Amino acid sequence: MKRPICLALLLLLAATALLAAGGDDLKCATCGRVIKKTKHYLEFDGKPYCSQACFEAALPKCATCGKTVGDGAKQGEFLKYKGKIYCSQACFEEALPKCATCGKPVNGGIIVDGKYYCNADCHRQSLPRCAVCGKPVDGGLRDPLDRDKAYCSQECFNTTLPACDVCGRRMRSWRTLDDKRYCDSCAALPRCFNCGHPGAEAVLPDGRRQCRGCFAAALFDTAQARALFERVRREVADSLGLATDRAIAFHLVDQHQLARAAKVKRASERGLYLYRASVRDSAGRRRTVGETADIYILDGLRPAEFMDVAAHELAHDVQQQRFPRVRNKVTTEGFAEYVAGLMATAWGREELNRERLKNEFAEYVTGYQRMVKIGQNGGLKAVLEHLKQQNRKGV
Repeated sequence: MKRPICLALLLLLAATALLAAGGDDLKCATCGRVIKKTKHYLEFDGKPYCSQACFEAALPKCATCGKTVGDGAKQGEFLKYKGKIYCSQACFEEALPKCATCGKPVNGGIIVDGKYYCNADCHRQSLPRCAVCGKPVDGGLRDPLDRDKAYCSQECFNTTLPACDVCGRRMRSWRTLDDKRYCDSCAALPRCFNCGHPGAEAVLPDGRRQCRGCFAAALFDTAQARALFERVRREVADSLGLATDRAIAFHLVDQHQLARAAKVKRASERGLYLYRASVRDSAGRRRTVGETADIYILDGLRPAEFMDVAAHELAHDVQQQRFPRVRNKVTTEGFAEYVAGLMATAWGREELNRERLKNEFAEYVTGYQRMVKIGQNGGLKAVLEHLKQQNRKGV
């Protein structure tokens, strides 16, 4: 609102003696000085001022720059807004709140969360963007794990949820096995005998079930398995210096065949080492006149697991030849696991060693941990020395 100040109408006059005659002396409204009734004075809004300086000091000041409003662009005009006076449009706009997006003065506009916006477009530009499609999000959904992420719709949010590794459905809750996630329905599916994960669709002739991934990589061909077995035997000899010169018969078998070889109702292991010797008494002494060694490995294993089992069973052959009097199962299985563990490290397959500690058979885990502890300082040499001592004792 504009309001004129007309200095001419301020009665810029010297009150004549006639006008002042008979009246009391006045006091300046600014400095309080007595104004003799015979003196000239200025009057504004019914208040007297003794001088131009006192008069200007009483004039309203611009709330932005502090200048007397009479010094504005248009002499004597000013703007009044919310009880404050401004000498010019520029000072008035400078006092206005600024748009949080473009920085322009906001007279009215939109206020959201204490911030001013000059129009709806500027407000829209300030909104967070959907983490999926990039659209502005006004309200929307927030990621419960990362509050800085916003989503414009339930559909966009759902695309960020993890997918079940079997059926592919998006999940709000799931079950985790190793590094994979499963919905409740798929988690209840039959487990793969090889990797232990649910969703085993393939059914082998002996009743075992396999998931698609393991089935695609599994070894079922005897010729391929025998070639890989011989490769492991060479690598154990080259890397660890552990080898025997005896012939070993290799057999790739299913679970039923492995159970018959082990003379058990149901085979729960993945490999078997069998050694047989023919002994003849001669001159009061027993002498070995013939021997056979057989290694059975379960079919359907992936190459990495097959190689691990092969290294384990070959370690039994080394132990039988070098330390035949060692009979303690914790020691024999612990040594076989230790050798397989060294080879797993050489092959860059440390995950096999982590799985080794989860073996359902306590003798394997206890024995392996014991051999690892013995080998902490002296390595394989210390472990072989330990077996040598046990062999002398016949335990």
